[in-house]
Amino acid sequence: NVFRIRVIWFMRVSWMNVVILMKPSPTQSLQAFVRYLARAIIPTFKKQATGHILNLSSAGGRVTLPMLGLYHASKFAVEGLSETLAQELKPFGIKVTIIEPGGFETDFVNRSMVTAVQMPEYAPFREQMAAFSLEHPQGHVPTGVQAILKVVELPDPPLHLAIGPSALPMIIQKLSSDIEEYQRFEDIWQDSTANASEASKQSNLAQKV
Repeated sequence: NVFRIRVIWFMRVSWMNVVILMKPSPTQSLQAFVRYLARAIIPTFKKQATGHILNLSSAGGRVTLPMLGLYHASKFAVEGLSETLAQELKPFGIKVTIIEPGGFETDFVNRSMVTAVQMPEYAPFREQMAAFSLEHPQGHVPTGVQAILKVVELPDPPLHLAIGPSALPMIIQKLSSDIEEYQRFEDIWQDSTANASEASKQSNLAQKV
């Protein structure tokens, strides 16, 4: 309740300059959500030549866990959409920040969650998830809200903002692991670039002919 009240208040007092956008509900399509965003928010911000869009994603938009594929897919979509918007809206003075919370003390995985029939084959994954929950502390909701409010006051806000005790360490570890993997197989990437310049020249020549 505290989280909901504070977020509603935040949206009201900041409507002309800041908007928090949640991912679409199950009854909404992403296309409809994007159309609503474009029609209701961006034109006003363009006229003002200023504005700040905050899209609520998750640390799960950067880091994945087993059995949460659909959830992660929705959050990865929010990340991609938001990063693209940030590039497109920058010339108009409009900023975009992606909020990436870790675990917080909410009803997210309790009464709000609908569970399917449990398959014994996935028991190791369930144990992994239970251990993960015990190892990563939950954030205090009012503290997380205050962090979001602080970002609103920044003249040059970040594109990505991790909040909550577990979010930033997990994201940094995942990004570091990704970089290490790309570098480990850099030789294969190098092979894929062989003769690229020559092929490009031949393609351009063929187009001219």
